[in-house]
Amino acid sequence: MNHYRKKLFRLSTIILSLSLVILTGCGEENLIDPEGDDLDLITLISNPICPQPGDTTTLSVRISGYSSGPWPSYFWEVNAGSLLVSNEAVVEWIVPEQLGDYIVKAKSSLGDVSDACSLVVSVRNYEQIDTGERYNLYPNLIDGNLFFVSSYGGIYFNDSDYISANVVRYISPGVNESITALNLGFRAGTSFGGDNFVFTEDGQQVVASVISSSNPFVKVPRKNVAKYELSGSGGEIVTDQYNDTQIDRCDQYRYPFPNSAATMVVMQKLEMGGADNGTEDLLNISFWNQSVGAPISLTTSMISIPLINDSGDTLGWREEYFENTKPVFTPDEAYIIYFCDSSGTFEPSMIPISGGQPVISDLMVFDLFSDLGINMSPDPILQWEPDGGNRLAFMAHVNNEKTLCFLEYNPGSLNSSSLSALKTNVTGISEFVWAPDGSGRGAVITGEGIYIVGSGGEILTEVMAKERSTDMICGVNWSPDCSKIGFRIGRMGIEWDEAFSALMVYSLDADWATATYVTKGYPWPTKQEISEEDFDFRWRRVVFESDNEGLYGPVTIGEPGTGEGDNPVSLSVKIVHSWK
Repeated sequence: MNHYRKKLFRLSTIILSLSLVILTGCGEENLIDPEGDDLDLITLISNPICPQPGDTTTLSVRISGYSSGPWPSYFWEVNAGSLLVSNEAVVEWIVPEQLGDYIVKAKSSLGDVSDACSLVVSVRNYEQIDTGERYNLYPNLIDGNLFFVSSYGGIYFNDSDYISANVVRYISPGVNESITALNLGFRAGTSFGGDNFVFTEDGQQVVASVISSSNPFVKVPRKNVAKYELSGSGGEIVTDQYNDTQIDRCDQYRYPFPNSAATMVVMQKLEMGGADNGTEDLLNISFWNQSVGAPISLTTSMISIPLINDSGDTLGWREEYFENTKPVFTPDEAYIIYFCDSSGTFEPSMIPISGGQPVISDLMVFDLFSDLGINMSPDPILQWEPDGGNRLAFMAHVNNEKTLCFLEYNPGSLNSSSLSALKTNVTGISEFVWAPDGSGRGAVITGEGIYIVGSGGEILTEVMAKERSTDMICGVNWSPDCSKIGFRIGRMGIEWDEAFSALMVYSLDADWATATYVTKGYPWPTKQEISEEDFDFRWRRVVFESDNEGLYGPVTIGEPGTGEGDNPVSLSVKIVHSWK
């Protein structure tokens, strides 16, 4: 009756909030006799998950199995640094002073069976950027300066009191310059910030839809489009909305899209109608050219339909409203593309530009999306392919699944072939970013993990698969030379204080294609994480320095002492190291 004398054991040798391990290669060295001892070395754990040079980190194993007699034995091996002991389930490792990625191996033996695992541990320098602001989102590195977006008044983005945000330039610890809070005049001035921030291609300006009401807390505050010099030297309002026709609902200019130097801007104008529920509002496309001044309207969003009886008599008229939204300039700045749902489905439309002015009479509407089953939202995130590409990437619902889609602009005279559309097989998507080298590749985040996709949306490489369905991955972006992909990962714990989030980097080096942690794990308020439904997902995107070495990323953490993370903080974390 030996089976009654077998000892069941499960060793979880480190009880910490940072018990997430990926990049673990485990494999049995011998087949296990089902009637004998059983051993399964599950994972190796490093705490911290990303030590800094010279740190002492704790290494541990997680195993499970059963034994008829003895407990397992252990042997550790590292390819650099010093192990203080090497034959325990939990050991301490003095990591190397040199930055880099190191391999940790562990072997566990029990009688005639053994199991082994390996773990890649990054040794990196990282620092928390002390801006003094609660939120440090949408980082941009321009001419060596760090710009980020912070909510007005430090209010949480999901809070009912949230109004708007500001673009801020970081100067030194606790010292910042608010770029979009400049007062630009009595009626059109603003001190409340805005949203829909677009940094121009020349790196000199940011264009935004800014609140310019005397009372920003009304149901729909008045908004104008303004452009600001990133140097902080000033800016100007490009629209002219200041007359409020209703008490708590005001007109707005929003979704601005500038050309490369912000000498032209297209935008949507929301003009309040008579119905308080918004059903009679007008949503049209407006255009501004700095050489002309006041914006002009390019579209209509209401038509009158006659009501005819059986005898053919007109008894009256019925007004039908639709929406024009998200205008962009084509890469050659020869056309304006926008989207209109007058047919019941948002479809692209084009207006040519001649002599710096739109030629409204040549407007052309395309019937592309309905045939493909593409159901675009009124507020899609549109991203032109970089380096002279002519494809516009967006996410839309196809068969109720969020799918990566492309709209291709074919330069030349305006005709039925000027635009074409493609829906890919990449579904369940939450983020997409183009590779900056013009290769047509992109990186996507889906419900399963991060992948590199080709020009047709085909999956080329798995960057990292989720280990748990509750894992959160966000903020994906490429390094300028496309040798690396950065992102943030978060994992829920059994308890709130076991949840954490950290920055990671995937190297595309053929000899070392792997993802590694490059910061410690920060306590993560899983219930308060800002989602892509709350705002543009690009606000969570990491950004590499121009030399491809440093990395900045917004990391959401729970404020110490709050218990349930009710007051999360999105901090900017900088990785300082060489990737070689």
